[in-house]
Amino acid sequence: MKTLRLLLMLPIVFSVLFEAVAGDTLDRIGYIERERVIRELAGSWENPGYAADLLTAANGFTEGRQEQTKIRFQLNADFSYVRHRVSSTGVIVDQGVWHVSDDGRLLFFQNTAQEKVDYVSIRYLNLDEMVLELPAVGGERVGRYLFFNKR
Repeated sequence: MKTLRLLLMLPIVFSVLFEAVAGDTLDRIGYIERERVIRELAGSWENPGYAADLLTAANGFTEGRQEQTKIRFQLNADFSYVRHRVSSTGVIVDQGVWHVSDDGRLLFFQNTAQEKVDYVSIRYLNLDEMVLELPAVGGERVGRYLFFNKR
């Protein structure tokens, strides 16, 4: 009878052990992925240009509509950043600190002057190419995409 009880309990014991090991493994995979994203993000990035009203709507800028705007930013290994928005009407520069969410899917910019945090979704990142998705605003169902190349 004791042997039968032991045999009936074994699947439960193994499932508990498996869940503990699998959860730990998934945590390590998430950590490794986040570290890879951080390593690949560090550096200088530039996009070929975008319609300025996209960023205006997403991040609260009120400069008005411009034909074409470029964005460049430097993400430093010490988690500081400098971001330039260059258009025919001038250059807007902000700086602060950046960080990545625990799952490696969101990139946060905390502007030190305004104490404001912007975020974007990292949709694609591979060595020297990146696609960021701006958050959806207003009645949009999805955000807008910005394409970047490492300089």
